[in-house]
Amino acid sequence: MKKRFFALYFVGFALIFSSIPAMAITVDDVFPDYLGDPQFIDVPLDTWYTEEVRVCYGIGMMNGIGGNRFAPENQMTRGEVIALAVRIHHAVYANQETPSLAPVEGDWYQVYVNYLRQIGITDVVNPRGKATRFYFARLIAQVLPEEALVPINQITSIPDIENDDVLRLYNAGVLTGINGSTLAFNPGGTIMRAEAATMVARVARSVLRRQIVPPSM
Repeated sequence: MKKRFFALYFVGFALIFSSIPAMAITVDDVFPDYLGDPQFIDVPLDTWYTEEVRVCYGIGMMNGIGGNRFAPENQMTRGEVIALAVRIHHAVYANQETPSLAPVEGDWYQVYVNYLRQIGITDVVNPRGKATRFYFARLIAQVLPEEALVPINQITSIPDIENDDVLRLYNAGVLTGINGSTLAFNPGGTIMRAEAATMVARVARSVLRRQIVPPSM
């Protein structure tokens, strides 16, 4: 990986993410920026999520809601999280056979629901409902291979949840919790679009991942 956090330069990673043998690539390569700066009118230049929203839009993971707005404080629905998980999976496995994303009859999210079911993820019910932080984290972790979440931290437990997927994201520097002093995750809380963009940007850009100092016992 780039900068100071960690490297994913090895053949095994290339074999998962590319059909070209022995090609060393990184997660940064898997998610290229091809859309550029969105310049959303409701995303100021100096917020904690400004760069992450720009990255998420640039790599085609999240769009605006219309009117040149991103709506950073809007709560994510389960359908939106399902669609986001599909986009991540489709990008990671772009050179392998994946389920079709051709439009289907029904609601806008049905094609994404079908996709996840075909790759073995079945918790895709109630797409119109609000997504929890746990639902988001679990779905994102499930569509990523181990090589995309190489640990840079040494967190052994999280105070308010015991779950391997969430722990993987903490140790990869994608999640940091809602309270830096305790690492609490608040699994049942809802997740804003700005928070979702931040987590996905950390998946896609190694330089954005966070090193965590475990709280003192």
